[in-house]
Amino acid sequence: MKEKGKNLFDDVLGSAKEFVERHKGAWDHTKWESFLSDVKKKGVPVTEEVSNTTGSVLESLKKLHTLLPKTEAAKESKKEEAAVPQKAEKKEAGEKKPVTSKPKKTPAAKKAKAPGKEK
Repeated sequence: MKEKGKNLFDDVLGSAKEFVERHKGAWDHTKWESFLSDVKKKGVPVTEEVSNTTGSVLESLKKLHTLLPKTEAAKESKKEEAAVPQKAEKKEAGEKKPVTSKPKKTPAAKKAKAPGKEK
């Protein structure tokens, strides 16, 4: 019986690690619930305590995922992303916004706008 518990422990930790890596340290509540459902399918009774503890493990792994140096494959991916030109999001300091002029009103437009004023 002890062996089964160890396997569950290893399975849950392995699943947590894979989950964090697959989602690159960012997930929403729906994905969290899906993770808990998968843990439950492995035979883990998902009590409030197990849920809270598992959440803490995921958050700790997430923190490690962001703090530790990336692998060579991840570094190469970053280099490729950096090689692709990106649009400038912010304007340079002192850059002025282009001035747009309002359309000029023609005499016909003025007459159409003021129907009560006839000469």
